[in-house]
Formats: sequence, C-alpha cells, structure tokens
Amino acid sequence: EHLYFVVTGIKTFMLLPPTDSFRLGMRSAPAARYDRGLKLDVEDPLRLVRWCPIYPNSPPSAYGPGPPPMQVTVRAGEALYLPAMWLHAVSQASDEDGHPCIAINYWYGMDMCHTYPY
Repeated sequence: EHLYFVVTGIKTFMLLPPTDSFRLGMRSAPAARYDRGLKLDVEDPLRLVRWCPIYPNSPPSAYGPGPPPMQVTVRAGEALYLPAMWLHAVSQASDEDGHPCIAINYWYGMDMCHTYPY
C-alpha cells in the first residue's frame, strides 16, 4: 500500500491494475545498483530480476493492447492512495511557479491472505 503526499511541485502517475501486468513486456535483467560515483555495479554473483522496459514518458502504445493507463496528476496539497500491487510509473515536475517537486511517499504492509482478491 502506498500513500503519496505532494508538498510542492507536481507528480504524474501512469497506473494499471494488477490484472494488466501481462501488457508490460516484463523480462529478466541483471540485478545492479549505482555506487556513490554513479557507476552501475552489477551484483556478483549474477542474479536476475524482473524488469519492465516501459518508462513514465512512454506513449500509450508502449503498453500493448487494451485501454491506455490511467493518468493521475497530484499537485501541492494533494495525496494519492495507491493500492498494493497496482503497476505504476511516476514522473515529476516543477509547478507553474517554478517550485521543485517535493513529496512524501509512505509505504505500509498489506495483509496478503486468501481474501485479498475479494
């Protein structure tokens, strides 16, 4: 479960329900992270993770067949609740007055029991 609170600026979310994950063209990629010098450091030993090649500014056609993702814009003073397992891509921008995007993202656990789909 996620709560996004925008303090200043703008965040734009592209959202798909969990049932649409097949549309994202997921593939395997090596697990890696950037070091302090911003050099990409691939884990050793090699470990593969699932990766989605779609970015927030991708055109709707990148999402494959079906309706385009929902686009939600959250501005200063607004919040967005994002249910667990919803697929999302996020971009941010300064607002019309030039204030940079500052936001708070709060994650909290969900109870993944047999009743979750209901």
